[in-house]
Amino acid sequence: MILVVAVVVVVAGAIAVHRLTGGDGDGGEGFGRGPRSEPEEQWRTEIDDDLDTLVVADDERVYVLQQDVDSEASDEDAAVAIRVFAASDGDELWDAEVGGDLEPGIVMPIGEDQVLLVDRGEDTAVNEDLGESGDDVTRLVDASSGDELWEVGGRLADSYVTIEFFARLPLGASDVFIVEAVDSMVVAVDRETGQELWSEEGDDVLPCGDAVVISTDEDDDSGDDAADFSPSSLTAYDLRSGDERWDAEGQLGLCDGTTVALSTTTDELELRRLSDGEEVATLDLPSGDEAWSGFPVGEHIVVQRSTFDDEEIDVEAAAYPASGGEPTWEESNAFAFPVDDDRILSISSGDGDQDIRLVRLSDGEDIGEATFPSDENDCDGAFTDISVISCETGSGDIEAYDLDTLEERWTVDAGADVAYVAVGGDRLFVATDDGELLAFG
Repeated sequence: MILVVAVVVVVAGAIAVHRLTGGDGDGGEGFGRGPRSEPEEQWRTEIDDDLDTLVVADDERVYVLQQDVDSEASDEDAAVAIRVFAASDGDELWDAEVGGDLEPGIVMPIGEDQVLLVDRGEDTAVNEDLGESGDDVTRLVDASSGDELWEVGGRLADSYVTIEFFARLPLGASDVFIVEAVDSMVVAVDRETGQELWSEEGDDVLPCGDAVVISTDEDDDSGDDAADFSPSSLTAYDLRSGDERWDAEGQLGLCDGTTVALSTTTDELELRRLSDGEEVATLDLPSGDEAWSGFPVGEHIVVQRSTFDDEEIDVEAAAYPASGGEPTWEESNAFAFPVDDDRILSISSGDGDQDIRLVRLSDGEDIGEATFPSDENDCDGAFTDISVISCETGSGDIEAYDLDTLEERWTVDAGADVAYVAVGGDRLFVATDDGELLAFG
């Protein structure tokens, strides 16, 4: 299982992205529900067995995204094919195609009956700078029929995927979407009509709660390409009106809906209120060549920093009380992922496997531990509100571990090597290398 996600400036690997439906378990707050006990197979249907596969699911539907990633054929042949199935019985509902690379964020279900499709166009790769292509389109679609409701030029902000995971802020809760368009324009779009509400220039954007923070790179006149820290101009706007709330300088971190983390130097990080920009916490951190990235977790701020040396990634992570003081937890060669307001998963690699520890932030104590397959594993896992689900390349076994203890809850056999898993409602959906989509519940 690969339990690594892009944390704004910390990038390594991938994580399975599932819909956040506000589960009611005692484990991870805001994750989807998933199976409550050992699941049984409910249905299976055929999908293409020759293509790379990604699965996204919600309570009502499961979206299978497939692409010939190694294709050197025409752009049309390399498009991402989307097939939509009813979660309850596997009946195929509709299909579509979009351009771009196979990745989370192409399909974003919102609410019970709508889904956003992001078409990056034939000329736009995932990491190209804004403005290099005008082919990006974001479409709001009726999730039952596939009928288009509206479309706008530009792509849905990339940061929504990370925000859904870290802040548990589902996209469907908002009535305004942020789109990154040509010429480095950030555009606010009304969910109901698809009409532009306002726009501003920016190089990076973080929609969060009722605000959006836009980062604009500043010109570096020093001539020093190896400068340790390059602050950006940061401006927070009201999500619907576009009214400016506050401005600052630094590097943009993550948010929790009410506050946002900003790196102001390589050894200092601030936590500011989104409503008025007031500084609510400042951390003095160990100095280094790279800046720290941070995200608020309850009464703590979790910080991470990656240093690249000879193609090796050196990762540091720690948790500090937002009120100040010494870290309650710190570790090298580890990534941290929030479980709830007082717990994180610490993920570190060693001896070809990943060591997973459940840590309580208030005292830094380990609550549970487990070992998952290598971080070179191509089969991403998934989270539910009570479990973390693990799968492994070359195996049909899927295992669920309790998010309160990291003890094994259940194991199921998909009957063939697992390519991808996703959680939607009370079900677990599994795509296999043999070209089948299975539902367990």
